[in-house]
Parts: sequence; structure tokens; C-alpha cells
Amino acid sequence: MTNSKNVEFFGLETGYRNHNLILNKDGGVYGTGGHTGMVQRIEAGRDPLPIDDGSDSTAIGIRILLGSLWINKNTKKIFFCSDNTTGSAVWVEMGSGSGGSVILYDESTILGQITTLRAVGVGVSAAVVGTDGYLYIPPASFAPWYNTGGCAVSGISTINRHVANPTLPNSPYDIGDWIGNSVHPCHQLSTDINYNTPVPCSFENDTNTTFEVTILGSDDITPISNFETPIITGNGVFTGSNITVTVSNWIVENTKFKADIDVKINILSILPNGGRYSVLLVHHNDGIDYSFYQSAMFMDQEDNVAILSGVSIQETSGSVVTTKISGVEYYTLGSNFTIDIANIDHINDSSYPTNQISVIGSNYGLPSLLLEGSDLNGWTSAWDNVNASYNKTDWTVNAVQFCSVNENAIIRSRTEDWISNAYVDSVDSPICVNTYTDNSTRIYEDFKLEVNRLESDFITPWDNTRDLTSYDGNDGLQYQCSRLIYPQLDFKLSNPNPLSQPDYSGLVGDRAYRRRWWHDGISHSNGLLQFGDYNVSETNLTSHELLIEVSLDNINWFILNDNYLGGSLSDGDGCRINPSVHALNTDGSIEFTLGTGGFTSISSGGGWGLFMRITYSNTIFYIGSLNMINWI
Repeated sequence: MTNSKNVEFFGLETGYRNHNLILNKDGGVYGTGGHTGMVQRIEAGRDPLPIDDGSDSTAIGIRILLGSLWINKNTKKIFFCSDNTTGSAVWVEMGSGSGGSVILYDESTILGQITTLRAVGVGVSAAVVGTDGYLYIPPASFAPWYNTGGCAVSGISTINRHVANPTLPNSPYDIGDWIGNSVHPCHQLSTDINYNTPVPCSFENDTNTTFEVTILGSDDITPISNFETPIITGNGVFTGSNITVTVSNWIVENTKFKADIDVKINILSILPNGGRYSVLLVHHNDGIDYSFYQSAMFMDQEDNVAILSGVSIQETSGSVVTTKISGVEYYTLGSNFTIDIANIDHINDSSYPTNQISVIGSNYGLPSLLLEGSDLNGWTSAWDNVNASYNKTDWTVNAVQFCSVNENAIIRSRTEDWISNAYVDSVDSPICVNTYTDNSTRIYEDFKLEVNRLESDFITPWDNTRDLTSYDGNDGLQYQCSRLIYPQLDFKLSNPNPLSQPDYSGLVGDRAYRRRWWHDGISHSNGLLQFGDYNVSETNLTSHELLIEVSLDNINWFILNDNYLGGSLSDGDGCRINPSVHALNTDGSIEFTLGTGGFTSISSGGGWGLFMRITYSNTIFYIGSLNMINWI
């Protein structure tokens, strides 16, 4: 605060007057000498001179204090004493008596006379409101303008889709100069669309700001609905032309105001049949416009739901490839099938994705299909297209390392739109498909292809085309989808070639699997057999429901189920060792020995090997793989 009072000084020369002595805010001293804590306003008929200084012998007979003002009564000029050194006082002209300049103080220190004040740096800001100036230290903080910075507005969510051609121009909707089937931003039918500010935005004042909403038609120029609020002075809800503007959380912010602006547009009332439109939002903020524009998009009314019917599949005559495993015939890689979808309706209502129909053929090892309109018969880009269909004769099995024995195989198809509709299935059919390749080796078996399998003489390679009921003594186990199983199914109705397939449903009694394991040039006296994907237990081994035997000569057979008792082995002796370390219920393996003096040689097991026989007396067992892991 500044304290002042009028004081008359005596001893002034005639025509001089000194008054309005000013004390600074903290009572400090502005000058030196006799008159302290004061500055003077001196009125005289001339301009000040350098000898009008701080000494006692000035031209006017008083000591001039630093910061004093000198007013020339005749010219109305004002001078400011920035230096009162004796004999060389400095007086700075401030301008005419009408003002225009000010004295700038830093606390009690006079910095000088200025005509312009600039706010510089990150720690200061300034504002002018009317004839008042405001300097903020620290700087004032204001909300962002509409659709700028943190107040950026997001458009409504859209998805790029094809737009169907209207039946007639502008009917049932208008797409302007868009071409039917072209891709544009689309959204589903909606009663209202909303545009909201994420945070309050700034209003310059409460006397000259409004908000305007315009819905533009299919030409992106012509308004089809428009509404502008009255001048916004605070919170309020403003409605017109199916548009509502809500201003909320209105508060003063330094020299401005801030508030949220939320816009709701009843677009269904404006475009009851959907169609192309765009949205322009403008905050008219005291002569400056801040706007948001969402460019042309399409509202999909979707009167009818896309549907399809009549899904069917059959093998393409003369274009299938088959293979046989354990006497069962399978489709394999390269087999072609024919798919038909008899009727497809309403897939163009009113926008649609690129892929309009999906088909799943995984039961057959067939690749999934994603169908576009152009893949269909009887399809055009016209709105609400009906009576389309689909046919494909070269749907090719391509799933690798795939196997399926399925009594109820189907394909599935559905229309794809804003949501995926329910699947329509084909009639089920029993099929066998196998695209496995052989992975078996001299020490590994995964029961995919019967490459290393032997007949009961342990010499003749197994014939995978033969019916198990009439081949090699009718006691063979079956390979099925990478498992060694007891044959139980009737395949006579299974494709491919039904009626030519075998019937294994009536088989009973013990059934066996045979092969040899070898390691050329390397002799072994024991083995560690690792099991994979199996349901055999230690109990099953103990009961001999599943019997595992090995032989060096196909005469004397040693039993892996039973423990080794020492010495050399004879036919029927147990050869299992270390069951506490290696067991099916611990590490999934069985370790065995060939006994004292027993080892593989060039003359054993078909050469540097041994023979193995696995016998099932129960139909429930399966083994997925065997690996002689210490014969690497």
C-alpha cells in the first residue's frame, strides 16, 4: 500500500510548488539526505535541469529525491528523476500530462519509466481485460480451448464397411456421390450420437460465446439440421432441431470461465432411414471459432438380418486322394470337396463387411473360407440383395499332420455383419481323414504310419492296406490318429468308399503289435523305453492286461512287466530293472536288461537290435509313442 499526504515546503523559489510526498510500502528510504521515505511531485514553469539534483543547493532551493516527478505546467510534460547525483541529475521524460507511461519498481528499487510491459518466461503470464492489465506470477492456468489440447473431442466410433447401392436415388437412403460397394466409415443404427469434452474447456467471457451444431447431408455441404445456443452465461441445457447442448460445471477461472460441453444428436429423427452425413461442432468464443468436424459417415439402419440356408458338402467326384492305415481308408492331402450354400438373403442391408460369409471345414481338414459378395452367384451391390448362392468344387484338404475319425462330421457356415450370426450346419456324415507323415525311426515310434511295423514272423513288413480281420492271423492292433489301439469300430459307412471299409466292431481276444529296435554297429545290454500319450498304468502291467516283451532271436521272450531276478534270461523271465526310478506313474518310462551275457549284436533282432511285441487283452488301452531313449 502507498501512503501520501500534501506537504508544503518553505524556501522554494517563486513559481515552484512541491507536494504529494509518497512513502513506499515498507517505509524504506528512496533517496539520501534530509528528506527520507518520500518522493516529490514538483510543478514548475520549465523542464528540469541536471543541477536540479539531490544537493541542498539546487536551482529551486530544495533537495531532489530519487524517483521524484517534475511537471512542466506550461507544456504538461512529466519527468522522472532516475539519478539525483549532484550536478548531473538525470531526468527522464515520461510523456504528456495525459499519461501513457508508468514507473516500474522492484520492491523499493526503481527500475525506470516504461510505456510497454511484457510478460516473459515460463514463470509469468499476463492478460488484458478491458482497460485493466493482469500480471500473474506464477503464471495463470487456463483450460484449453474447445477441441484443443486436453479438450480434444473424439468422433463417434465407426468401422470401414462397404455401402450398398440404394434401390433408387436417395431411396431408401442417400449416399451422395459415393459408388455402391465402396468402403466408408459406418456405424449401426443409433437413436442418439454424442460428442463430449473430456475435460472442461475455456470460455473467453460470459457475454459473447455460443455453441453451434450442424448436421450436413450427403453432399457434405447442405445442412439437414442446425442449432445454435443463445449466449452462454453459465450452466444450462439448450435444445432445438433434435440437438441438445449441455453446459455443465461452469466456474470462473482467473479472467475467464471454463465448463464442459456435451452434445447429443437424435440422429434417428434426422435420418430415419439412415444414410450419409457429417457433423460440424463450433464454439463461437468471443469472435474466435474453435471447431470439430467428423467427416462423411454412414448410418446403417439394417432393416433385415442376413440369413443363409442349404449348406451341404460332398466329395468332388474323381478328385479325391486317399491312403490306408491298418486297413482303414482315409481322405488325405489334395482331396477336393464340393460345398454348396443354396440360398443367401439380405447380406447387403445396408452396409456390409468385405467378408460376408464364413465357412468352417475343420472336421474334414479343410481350410476356413471367408466369402465376399463377388464370390457368390446372383449377388450385386444393391441394397438388400436376396437369392444369392455359393458353390465351390475345389475345396481342398490342406491341414498338415491332421487326423480325424468322426462319425458326425459337418461343415458350418454363417453370415457376418455387425455381429456374427448363428451357424448353419450341413448334414453330418461319418468320415476318416489322415494327412500324417511318417516320423518313426529305428528307436522311435509315434503310430502314425506303419513304416516300421512287422508281421508276426518279425521279417515281413506290415501291409497297411490289409483288413485286420483277415490279415496276419487276425490278431493285429490298430494304428488310429497317432495311437496304438484295440480295433473296435465299424467303418463300413465311413467315407471315403463306404461299404468297402472294414468292420472291427466284433473283434475279441488278445491282439498284438510288433516291430524291431536297432542301433547299427552298437551293442546294448539294456534299454530305457519312454512312453508318450498313454493311459496304461503300473497296475495294468502287473496284471498283464497289457504285456510288453522283447527278444533277441524271436524264440526266447523276456517280459518288461516283471522284475529281473538276476543271471541270464530264459523264455518268460522278467527283465525289468530299477522300477523305483523308472515307472509309468513317475517318469513315464520302463528300464529293462537283457540279463547276464545278453546283448544286441549283428545277428540279433534283425541286426544290431531286438524284437518287441506289445499285446492288449483289454480294449481300453492306448499308447501314443515309444522311444528307446538310451539307444541314441
